[in-house]
Amino acid sequence: MEKIVACGSQSFPERPNPNPVIIQSFFNVPNLKEIDLSRYKDSKVTEKHFEGLSKLKKIQILDISFNNLDRLPEEIFSLSTLKVLKIDYNSFDKKDITKLKESIPGIQIVD
Repeated sequence: MEKIVACGSQSFPERPNPNPVIIQSFFNVPNLKEIDLSRYKDSKVTEKHFEGLSKLKKIQILDISFNNLDRLPEEIFSLSTLKVLKIDYNSFDKKDITKLKESIPGIQIVD
């Protein structure tokens, strides 16, 4: 398996309340290259939802857009294979973005 779109498709303007255990279970798929965890904006997605994200050793594309997050989950900084991070419609501190670019040189940040 290479791609997971969590809890629906992008055709939905917003997804149901995310269960951290369900989202974290996706992080146990060793060959996952792309995961879409976007559009939970009013569901109070927190850093807890991303615990275990660093297990994704082959991840290349991560979409966490439209979640109203105010800080990047700490485990994102260790995803050395990450090539594209979609973060639009969040409000991350510019220091986090700078740190990410230093941690993962060449990453494309879509905002």
